Amino acid sequence: MKTSDRTRGFSVLEITLVLSILGLFLAISIPNFVGWLHTYRLKAATHTLANHLRQARLSAVYEGVNYQIQVKDKDQGNFYQVVQDPDGANRVVESIGKVVLDAAYTEVFIISAPSHGKITFTPRGTANSASIALQNSKGEQRKVVVNTTGRVKIE
Repeated sequence: MKTSDRTRGFSVLEITLVLSILGLFLAISIPNFVGWLHTYRLKAATHTLANHLRQARLSAVYEGVNYQIQVKDKDQGNFYQVVQDPDGANRVVESIGKVVLDAAYTEVFIISAPSHGKITFTPRGTANSASIALQNSKGEQRKVVVNTTGRVKIE
C-alpha cells in the first residue's frame, strides 16, 4: 500500500469555519455576560450593605452602645459608614470603614436613603425603621429594609 508524503493538518477552510463559529458564540454571549455582571454587582452591594447593618446591630448589643449607619445617596457622595456611639465618640468602625459604592461596586448607586440619612441601632437591638434602595445602571433596584425590632431584610 502506498502512503502519501503529505503532512496531516487542518485546511484553511476548516480553520475559518471553526473561528467563525467561535466568533458567533462570543458575539452572542458577551452582551449576556455584561448584563449579568451589572445584576451581580447590585446583588453583591445589597448583601454587603445588609451584612454591615447586621454587624452594627450585633455590635451595639454586644458592646452596649449605639451604632449608627450614616447613608449618603448618589447626589451626596454615594457611600455609607458605620459609626460607634454617635452621641459621644462618633468614631468610624475600622472593620467596615467608609464604603464608597462607586469604588467598591461600579455603577451601583444609593437612590434613596433614610430620612436624616441615619439608621441607629440601640444596645437593645432595636432601630429606627428605614430603608435604603440601591440601583444599577440598567435600572434594576433592590432594597434593604430595617424594621423597629432591628431586623434587616432584603427586598
